Amino acid sequence: NWVDQTKGRSCAFDFTTKGILQEACGRNEMWRLIDGKQGPPGMIGIWPSHAVTFIDNHDTGSSQSHWPFPADKVLWGYA
Repeated sequence: NWVDQTKGRSCAFDFTTKGILQEACGRNEMWRLIDGKQGPPGMIGIWPSHAVTFIDNHDTGSSQSHWPFPADKVLWGYA
């Protein structure tokens, strides 16, 4: 993993958590927020201090809307 290769000197955008959180909120399937080891999925579950979590950024949402978070669930995402 890229963060491992930098010996922890860098952080990474947690696209895995964004995708899982987006699906969980959009489909009202909160069970998705726990992985098989009963922890959070994605980078936040592997190395939380180096995971940059987000709901949308300039590539996924905003004016480009390539992979936008459901607008009516944004507050859930931030909770």
